[in-house]
Amino acid sequence: MPKYSIVEGRDFTGNKTWDALQAASDEQLEKWAADENCKQRDNAAQELEDRRQRRIAAEYRASIAPKPQEQDLASMTRSNAAGMPSTTVTTSLNLGTVVFVGFALLSLFVSLAEGVVPIYLVEAALWAGLAWYWDKKGSTSQSATLIILLCAMTVAAGEGYLVGRNSKAGVGSSDPYAEFGGSIGASPTTKTTPGQSGLDMSRFQPLTPTAPSNSIDRWLQEHPNPPAVTAPEHPKKAKPAPVLGYATVLKEENIYMRCAFNTGYEPCLMYDANDSSGTIARLKKDDRVEILSEKVRAPDGTDIYKARFQQHVGWMAADNLVLEAR
Repeated sequence: MPKYSIVEGRDFTGNKTWDALQAASDEQLEKWAADENCKQRDNAAQELEDRRQRRIAAEYRASIAPKPQEQDLASMTRSNAAGMPSTTVTTSLNLGTVVFVGFALLSLFVSLAEGVVPIYLVEAALWAGLAWYWDKKGSTSQSATLIILLCAMTVAAGEGYLVGRNSKAGVGSSDPYAEFGGSIGASPTTKTTPGQSGLDMSRFQPLTPTAPSNSIDRWLQEHPNPPAVTAPEHPKKAKPAPVLGYATVLKEENIYMRCAFNTGYEPCLMYDANDSSGTIARLKKDDRVEILSEKVRAPDGTDIYKARFQQHVGWMAADNLVLEAR
């Protein structure tokens, strides 16, 4: 039986076929998809599968969609929630106020520890004023909080240092000369003896110098066989490669890195991402180069020599060089 088409006439764009598939029923599509003589058999099967997928998606959306009663209840709940005033009170600790109050208390404590120093009282009043201002302003920005924390650490370290230094200075007798057997009220012109109320000058008698011991001789006696001292070895400089001969460049040619003669696309890409050609220097015609190796065969099949031109060392193709007689 000859093959037939579901549309009449020639349709180069496929619009007629598409319209016919869209208008056909499921039974007709199943018939065309099962008929081996239908030219649009695959198109009919695809359209039948698309319809089945669309029906499954519609059933799934209908199953998860809320019912009308549930939608009305949810909308009523949202409207009531929007109309009711919020009873939640957002509270946040004003860190600046706490820090400034701490500074005021710390300054007051230092003033009392030093014997009611006026400058510390003024500082305590200043910190208290800043605490009141900050509490009224109510700033809670993150940058301001970080600045306050930095100031807190700096001021706390300074105040702690002052308190510790003054507490160490106040330990012991109030008369700094009592340790030396004297007193502050003693006259500097009064000659006193040890045990009297004046300054005991015997504590300031110079010490008799003693001859320093010869530590080198003592060390040699303890170590009769000292180890030999050798000079540190300096790293030897690498010798330049020997010159095997000379050659002349036939035409303008480059000195390349060794990787330039490997196989593959841009073989020197892993050595230099900016210039993957592997070029080291550009030579002109009749330039004289030094040959540093015998002729070898590169992976890409090129015969190459290792050559040096001035300070540039690399590899060159053998067919671009004319070797001089050795």
